Amino acid sequence: MKKVKWISFILLLISSGVFFINHQYAILLAAWTVYGMALSILVYFFSYGMSDSNKE
Repeated sequence: MKKVKWISFILLLISSGVFFINHQYAILLAAWTVYGMALSILVYFFSYGMSDSNKE
């Protein structure tokens, strides 16, 4: 599950870097970054809940 966190973190860094480079696409990339963050959080909590239930 650590791979999922690293992949989402790397994607977030890439999207943040592109956000600062291309100001003309700022709004679109900001919305995409927020969407990516929300998706990453959902995946993180889902995988965290799955690992918790497996431990029990």
